[in-house]
Amino acid sequence: IVFGTAEQREEAITALKANKWVGDWFLDDEIEKLYRERLFYSDVVADYEALVQQKDLVLGYRLHGNLMALSNGVPSVYFTYDSRTVEFAETYQIPSYDVFSAKPFKLEEYWDQGLFDKFNRAWFMTYREMKTFLDENGVANKMADVGRKPVPAPARPRAAAPARKVA
Repeated sequence: IVFGTAEQREEAITALKANKWVGDWFLDDEIEKLYRERLFYSDVVADYEALVQQKDLVLGYRLHGNLMALSNGVPSVYFTYDSRTVEFAETYQIPSYDVFSAKPFKLEEYWDQGLFDKFNRAWFMTYREMKTFLDENGVANKMADVGRKPVPAPARPRAAAPARKVA
């Protein structure tokens, strides 16, 4: 458990070991090492946001964890295991891998900017549809109007040029 104080990390490992299901058969030395050195945990969302901002790619199972990466401009690949995550990934055209498929996972098949271009288009279109829906139904919102070109501000009258005095 990478983040947190040393005391918090030890408390977490002790709690894992005390859990009968985990401690009796799941938490061997290799898994404990993984938890101690590679697992991220924090109660503070900003900690995770700061972490994903430093990454080139995020692979994960968790809907909101991957969404945090995407919202920070970091490509993310979902490992789907339930209908909710599948539908979310399909709606937004986010690259995803079905963990129940017989197909082996090959990162190269998902590390393609063209796949993320599809996500960017889907996100824009869905955002615009939501903004339109809220506006048409009189729901106050702070969503930016991305569907129309900005209207230029009216030109301000120029101040008269100062009179030039020639000697």
